[in-house]
Amino acid sequence: MEKNPSIILITSCQWRHHLGASLLADHFNLLGIISEERKGLQSGKTMEDDAVIKDYDRECAEKEKEYFGHAIAFPLLEKKIRRVGYGQATNEESYKWITELNPDYIVLFSAGIIREPLLSSYKNRIINLHLGLTPYYRGSGNAFWPLALGEPEALGATVHLVAPELDAGNILGQARPDDVTEYDGPRDISNKNVLSGLNLLVRCIKGYANGTIIPMDQRTDIGKVFRLKEYSAQAILALKENFRNDMMKTYLEHKIERDNKYPIIQQ
Repeated sequence: MEKNPSIILITSCQWRHHLGASLLADHFNLLGIISEERKGLQSGKTMEDDAVIKDYDRECAEKEKEYFGHAIAFPLLEKKIRRVGYGQATNEESYKWITELNPDYIVLFSAGIIREPLLSSYKNRIINLHLGLTPYYRGSGNAFWPLALGEPEALGATVHLVAPELDAGNILGQARPDDVTEYDGPRDISNKNVLSGLNLLVRCIKGYANGTIIPMDQRTDIGKVFRLKEYSAQAILALKENFRNDMMKTYLEHKIERDNKYPIIQQ
């Protein structure tokens, strides 16, 4: 008989996070949710740059509502949700709350950095949905940077165990977004990546809990690492230029060849 593990979800507070929580609650014993506030928006170096960043953020919010706006709330009673400021998901109070609930696994979706003692206490039991293909793109903005740099083949999702190094834990599975077309904009693609990533997350938790998915080592000596401070108006403008120049049409015409440049782990 398959195991039905108990989990705690550490996530953020937007529509896609409500949807992710609901999907996990449909498949697992979701004991509780820690919901972090969103990190503040990066400011531009000039007023013009700031306007570009805020306009793109508004576009992102509108697209997210289009895809996930039906997910208006988390699927648990408020008493089972711990709402914290950004970066507070594994502070002393949160750690005590988690250990009292005693889940089989802790699942991360858009969570901040996980710190001790949680890392050691739940070694090999913290599972992260990273919306990027590691090790090729690690850090933040991994559904943004491949498109800004003209590499849509390097966009996808990775489910991995959490290690002390950034996005460097052993991989349980990877996937590229489903049903991408040449007419999709950047936020269509990233939202499709969320959907395929969440389905991947469910499969990987089930397989890992039941021993049918084995964690695979990943290399940390290759790939790119991005920090939030590198996100800029110039990068947004480069992304938009790529789409105006039919980047997706060109990619899809050579999809197999280009995807093979970035092999992924599928179990």
